[in-house]
Amino acid sequence: MHPKTYTLCEVGGPKDQSLLTYSPYCDKVHRVLRFAGIPYERNVGAHPGVFKKYNPLGKVPVLLADQEAITDSTKIIKFLVQQHPDTLGYFDTDTHAAESWLWEEFADTVLNGYLVGSRWADEENWPRLKQALFGPIPAPIRMVISRMTRKRIVQSLRAREVWYGDTEDLRRRFSDCIGLLEERTPQDGFWLGERPLACDFAIFAQLNSLRCAISPWQWDEIKKHTKLNVYLDRILATTEVD
Repeated sequence: MHPKTYTLCEVGGPKDQSLLTYSPYCDKVHRVLRFAGIPYERNVGAHPGVFKKYNPLGKVPVLLADQEAITDSTKIIKFLVQQHPDTLGYFDTDTHAAESWLWEEFADTVLNGYLVGSRWADEENWPRLKQALFGPIPAPIRMVISRMTRKRIVQSLRAREVWYGDTEDLRRRFSDCIGLLEERTPQDGFWLGERPLACDFAIFAQLNSLRCAISPWQWDEIKKHTKLNVYLDRILATTEVD
């Protein structure tokens, strides 16, 4: 018997509600829950650290299943697949299941690198992100916290070999990447067939997070790739809630 209640611990999104959440990993879980029609509650924190009692690493998402805490978006989805085989079981039994999990890892690592770089390192986007995330904080504290947080994240991007200190270089590599994805994107259906798999929601979550006012250049670049943009809209349509 699957859990009676689910609560998704997460961070919020823009005030204009153009995104469900600023976290692509939280968004990925949102989309799977919505696609499967699984009822759940949202527990939105001001920042990931407020959920340290569930995840000592201070990261989101955390899914509470009857108060049992499951952390890491991939582990959460695999947990949901096990608990809801009637709607999600094919994620592990489809003939393309293994390839789907590989693409999911690609989205969570490679595409996420471009998302984080576009938000935190891109010199044009950073002021918009700073205002969105740190705007409500009093000015003197905001300056210190935003600067320290950005420094830490940019250092991690260097370690991941995503950021080399040049916005134009980052944008060029992002453009090359989505150009290749455009060639791979199916004209109809989903990434690996007629039904969406884990990879579809992972790819969607990373790229859709760039389709907002914080990253206008990246959003415009995605729009130029018609098949990819339409594919993202197809995923969105499977997870819309009336």
